[in-house]
Amino acid sequence: ENDYNQRILKALEQIEDAPDDLEKHLQLARRYYEFAESGLLDPVSRRHYLRQAERIFSEASEAQPARLSILFERARVTHLLGRSNEAIAMLTHLLEQRPDDNAAYALLLEVAFAQQEWGIVLALSQRPHGLTKEQAEVLRWWTEIIPPAWKGAVRQHG
Repeated sequence: ENDYNQRILKALEQIEDAPDDLEKHLQLARRYYEFAESGLLDPVSRRHYLRQAERIFSEASEAQPARLSILFERARVTHLLGRSNEAIAMLTHLLEQRPDDNAAYALLLEVAFAQQEWGIVLALSQRPHGLTKEQAEVLRWWTEIIPPAWKGAVRQHG
């Protein structure tokens, strides 16, 4: 826990030295995210750090909308904060711009499965490009357990 706190303090100090440096702000957001996902925090503290990360990623993605890597990080944090529909919209937009973004593709699959958005999962399963062997196997398994009523109701996403 002390290591995470030290990394956050160091990132905050770097922002004091260069308050307009977007990269330093993004580094702080990543430190908040890492701490939140470390498993060391209680739920309230975890949510606090995720909100801090989301705020920074949101401001950064609005300032530089062409930097889709920031949008990916924002979507990941937004999903963890329980706003998965927003994350799905962000990831869908990202994949419209960069259809071969494997990380966004995998995260969209994960979020859609968690939200039981079977139409999205089925649509994405039609093009499992760039997945690792393990990810492709999980996707195959996911599509097998989707309720039969959804099998014919594929919406196009990404």
